[in-house]
Amino acid sequence: MFKHFHKSMALLVVFSLCALASGDDPGHGSAAPPLKDLLSEDVRTVDRAVDVILNDRKKTIEQLIPMIDPANSKKYSDFTRCAAAYLLGELRAEEAVPVLSKALANQPGRKTIDTISRYDGPVSSALFKIGRPAIPAMIENIKSSDNEDLRRDSALILEYFVGGKPRLLQLLDKLDAKTGPAEQRVSRRIRDTKAWAESNITEAEEPLY
Repeated sequence: MFKHFHKSMALLVVFSLCALASGDDPGHGSAAPPLKDLLSEDVRTVDRAVDVILNDRKKTIEQLIPMIDPANSKKYSDFTRCAAAYLLGELRAEEAVPVLSKALANQPGRKTIDTISRYDGPVSSALFKIGRPAIPAMIENIKSSDNEDLRRDSALILEYFVGGKPRLLQLLDKLDAKTGPAEQRVSRRIRDTKAWAESNITEAEEPLY
């Protein structure tokens, strides 16, 4: 039942956003032009269809980002925030990385998992899907946050992107080497994260590269 409720919530979010996008653009009767426009022999018709689709994607992302923003956590339910984060990941919304990075510290969703749902760990999952554009934000989390869980989750995401535990440890060493004498707190955070990674991250097999 919980899983079905999540599916309904995701659909509700999508339908609501499409309705908003449609209302914002009186020149079109729907959120996107018919896909048959892409089959047109007229270059201008195809270009117009492509631009409308891309613009609708941009509008959708702009409306999803506030839903997962921690500053609005009391404004939206956990279900809505999970659905928003999931959709941002599916849309590979690079522009959502700053907000997702903050939300990683206390991401919405179930804390105890007894069944599989695509909305579990929605923020970290979204960052994995967005890919390498998330790397700078994860590094900044490790350098600037006193939240251990946030630093560790950021390290796990980095470990995936850089190609395994050895490369993560090398990256952390490089970050530490770049910290100046006046950045002892930054250095401590990096070293604490490295110590945790050395003891807790295990690899089932050697990285491919």
